[in-house]
Amino acid sequence: MRGVNPRTFYRLTLGGSIAGFIYLWWVRTSTTGLLVCPINSITGYPCPSCGTTRTILQILSSDPIQSSLFNPLAYIVLMGMMVLPVWSILDLIRKKISLYSVVSSGEKLLQNQPVLRWALLSIMAIIWMWLILQNQNQG
Repeated sequence: MRGVNPRTFYRLTLGGSIAGFIYLWWVRTSTTGLLVCPINSITGYPCPSCGTTRTILQILSSDPIQSSLFNPLAYIVLMGMMVLPVWSILDLIRKKISLYSVVSSGEKLLQNQPVLRWALLSIMAIIWMWLILQNQNQG
């Protein structure tokens, strides 16, 4: 990965995972509710990740199928939240850099395969448009 050494990568991965778990715990136990998306607050339109926190909480607490209607990206985020910290800790214990290598390989693949890069961007754009249309239908 450009500019990030393995040690920094693992610190960021574990720090981000801990921050994500603390945020989910705070939102779940808070009486004030969810934080509002700044992009949605300013523009009136949802960002591509709007509803991800709500979806993760819904998946963990009740109906995983119905919750996918909020934002399907939450399944990827939740999978990452479960896999990345465990993989990072195992790499640190075993003194390996397998996660770093996989992420670096994925980055190189996206750099070298414009079709794959455009496919992922198209999927993100479709999800974003779906969220915008869903927001307009509710309002």
